[in-house]
Amino acid sequence: MKKALIQIAFLMVLLACMGCEEEVRTTLNVEERKEVNKRYKEALDSINKMMITECTDRRQKKFNRLVDSLKTTRIEEIELITKAKGNEK
Repeated sequence: MKKALIQIAFLMVLLACMGCEEEVRTTLNVEERKEVNKRYKEALDSINKMMITECTDRRQKKFNRLVDSLKTTRIEEIELITKAKGNEK
C-alpha cells in the first residue's frame, strides 16, 4: 500500500513537471494585434470626443459667467454715474 502511494505521488509530481515544460505563447499574432489596436483606438477616440465636449462646455460656461460679471459691473457703474449726475442738479 505504501509503495502504491509513493508511486502515485511520484507520477503526480512527474506529470506536474511535464506540464511546466509546455511553451506558453506570449506574443500576439497579426490578427490579434490588429484587433487589440482597433479596440484601443475605439476607446481612445471615445474618450477624446468626451473630453473635447467637456472642455467646450466648461469653456462656454466660464465665458458666459465672465460676460455676466462684466455686464453686472458695467450696469452698476452706469447706475452710480447716473445717480451722481442726478444729485448734481
